[in-house]
Amino acid sequence: MTSKGVARKAYLIITFVITLPLCIAFYYFSQQQEKVILMENEQELTRISVTLAQRLPQNGKPLVYWEENFTRDASFSQKISDISIYYQSFVDETAAIYPYYKIGIYHRNLDSIIAIYPATPPPDFISLDNQVMIKVFETGEPVTVTIADSKFDQMPILVSLSPIYHLGKVVGVTWVSKKVDYVRSESNKVLTKGIMISFFLWSLLMIIVRVVFRKLDRALIRFANEIMDEEISTIKFKDFPQLEPLFDTVVNLRESLKRETEHYLEVSRKIKKLIELTPLAIVVVDKNGMVIECNQAFLSYYPQYDRDTIINLPHEAFADSTYSDSKDTVIAQALRGEEVHDEYGFFLNRYWISSAFPLKHNDGEIKGAIAICHDITEHEKLRKDIIRLDRLNIVGQMAASVAHEVRNPMTVIRGYVQSLKKKTGETYSSQFNTIIEELDRANRIISDYLSLARDKYVEKKNESLSKIIQDIFPLVESEALARNVRCYGYFEENIPMLMFNSEEIKQLILNLSMNALDSLEGGELTITCSYNNDTSEIELKVRDTGCGMDSSEVEKVFEPFYTTKKNGSGLGLSICKSIVERHGGCISIQSERGKGSVFAIRFPIN
Repeated sequence: MTSKGVARKAYLIITFVITLPLCIAFYYFSQQQEKVILMENEQELTRISVTLAQRLPQNGKPLVYWEENFTRDASFSQKISDISIYYQSFVDETAAIYPYYKIGIYHRNLDSIIAIYPATPPPDFISLDNQVMIKVFETGEPVTVTIADSKFDQMPILVSLSPIYHLGKVVGVTWVSKKVDYVRSESNKVLTKGIMISFFLWSLLMIIVRVVFRKLDRALIRFANEIMDEEISTIKFKDFPQLEPLFDTVVNLRESLKRETEHYLEVSRKIKKLIELTPLAIVVVDKNGMVIECNQAFLSYYPQYDRDTIINLPHEAFADSTYSDSKDTVIAQALRGEEVHDEYGFFLNRYWISSAFPLKHNDGEIKGAIAICHDITEHEKLRKDIIRLDRLNIVGQMAASVAHEVRNPMTVIRGYVQSLKKKTGETYSSQFNTIIEELDRANRIISDYLSLARDKYVEKKNESLSKIIQDIFPLVESEALARNVRCYGYFEENIPMLMFNSEEIKQLILNLSMNALDSLEGGELTITCSYNNDTSEIELKVRDTGCGMDSSEVEKVFEPFYTTKKNGSGLGLSICKSIVERHGGCISIQSERGKGSVFAIRFPIN
């Protein structure tokens, strides 16, 4: 912390620990002083009103003035005037002594104010049916109160009422009042003086602190500059010998920190190199989910970004690009404090094993998260291929057995059926034709089983794929028209020639086309053949606008005996895959439920 920071704290301490409490104390003292002054004024008002009541004569004319049987005749007003003139002199004498008070006398029987100072219309001065007035008449004791709704002054007043006795009865009251603001102004003077004293003390202390800390700041700057000098010797501290142990400690800590820093940087470089070279995709985000670090393996799956553009991007951007819910990603789970271990998932068209862990401060607060993703797509492909090979092996064994045990008897049966057909003439010709067709159909099924054998020998010739497809296309087109399906074909003429078995390629196209037509009710079937210069591959695509498939069906579609058709054998697409692989190509599917499918076959030139 700099000396300026210490000075600011000193300013705050002076303000909030010394000056502010002092102001509060003066305020409290002024409130207490107000109470004392108010009490003294109450006593003073009571004394004046009692004194005035005692000074009023009880004999002579007053005997007549306080009688109860006043006749309200034509001379009534004159009588009140005489009484007022008589008692006004007593009020004026008292007012001469206390000119800042309001003083008056009230006659109970006449229900009228008979004397008042200063001269004011009586109805505007005090409510004569006030509870305080009634209390005086009932108890016969002086009462001093604060009236908050004085009509006379339009502000609170302090008033003292004292009873006037005549022949042992309370026949009226004297009152003395004073504005409460006059009382408060005396206490406010105390508060004002206190605030002025506090402000003066605060200003003085602020000046002292500023002077002291400016000197201290200059001294600390000089000391800091000497500490920063690596070549400094303890001789420079001869004026400050108490700082020599501190300097030695600083030098030792500096050297130790330098060694630890170098070691840390070396370890950090090794770890960073290891993370950069690992084939696992690693990404680190802060507590807000913004990317702060990633390795090259992670970047390889997002070619649209580089290391500079990916930093400070929200992790949801990658979740969106993989068509998954950003709230369910392993990073989102880690940012909620959960540890994720070896979670299996599919995104970016690849299979992954992902783990994620929250990064926390020492107090347990989450400061970010790290995710590690292992691409196991090749492992999954290998596993599925092994399963498929096992099934194909079983099918191959079955095919060999069927071919050996069934095909020869079927040939004999077919021969006898043909012989019987000739002998019977036209009598049972249709029945014999049906038997021969069914035998041929069974023979084709056996041939399909044999086509699944990977080691089956096929004779290939240097041919044009486009020419083979054009030869078989009319057959596909006629079948499409029969099913009320629009059929289109686009074939590039000048594409490189490859080694093909034309019969198997025709079987491949027919299987894919029939499979597409089975999924269509109307709609379109499109077959294209082109050459991709960028990849040096011949591409064959069969596209339909049929019912399509979801991801779970796409994964199983090439497995033997898997079918979604009611009367399907589940061998058509397996045969297609075997044919493509025997020709060194690869087959893939893009499909979406309700939007159709695209079967893409690629044959590399090399």
